[in-house]
Amino acid sequence: MTGKKMFQAVIVLMLLLGAPVAAFANGISIGVTTTVDCDNVDFKIDLPAGFGPYTVNLEFGDTEKFEAIEQPAGLLEVAHPYPHGGDFNWQLIVASSDSVLGEAEGTVTIDGPTVTLESTPSPPLLTIDGGEASIEFKAVVVDGVEPYFYSWSLDGVDLPDTGLSAPYTFTAGGNYEAAVSVTDSGTCGLSHTDTLTVVVVDPESDPQDACHPTAQKIAEAVSIIFLDARAEQTYTCEDIFNIFEGALTGNHTGFGRLWHAYQLTLTIPDLTWEEIRDWKLDGSSWGA
Repeated sequence: MTGKKMFQAVIVLMLLLGAPVAAFANGISIGVTTTVDCDNVDFKIDLPAGFGPYTVNLEFGDTEKFEAIEQPAGLLEVAHPYPHGGDFNWQLIVASSDSVLGEAEGTVTIDGPTVTLESTPSPPLLTIDGGEASIEFKAVVVDGVEPYFYSWSLDGVDLPDTGLSAPYTFTAGGNYEAAVSVTDSGTCGLSHTDTLTVVVVDPESDPQDACHPTAQKIAEAVSIIFLDARAEQTYTCEDIFNIFEGALTGNHTGFGRLWHAYQLTLTIPDLTWEEIRDWKLDGSSWGA
């Protein structure tokens, strides 16, 4: 047996002829019904006769959307599975062959859990000391029906832990992906998974003569923003020192410019550290 919810909304879509027409009589009335079955939602859109064919754009509220063109009048059914529990604000935009345009919106609620994977320390950037580095993962869960059931993995390999936290000790440097999946005890038994990238640095793998203190500072800072996809990779002290010396490109790049590129990355959301670093480093732009 599954839990179902039904929401009926009658939306008036205003007639746009160059400029919006406020007169209510110039609108068209469209019935929208949403039926929730666990994490699946069925949208039923009643497109009236006399205005089609229609162009339909339905955004589900979870970054996914449905688009249709030359849609005839009648009942349009669109099914959509949602990724996890929570409230999702959908938006419907309809245009007809006569440029009748309007939009409507509503909310569907999925009664399932949403999990966020956290760690101590945070951010999860570790340094091997005495041959090992330890971390504790913790699952923070909202919504759904308790009790929750947990499963953990690291780089796709299952861990033995079954509770809301999972300790782990690393013995080698590298980038690792931790994941936790949470299933609730509701009738639908809905699940949600979250992941976290862990960066483990092994100082023993860096040549001591190349590890300039400033290079180490930049390497650690850029490796942290990699966790937020603001850098394309993690860096060791040796990597930064090679960039400084121009070992890869033949062009020397000062520590000041490398650090300034990092600071700009924190304020320019659309560019990575590498893109900013390579952006006019010829003395004619920010690096001058």
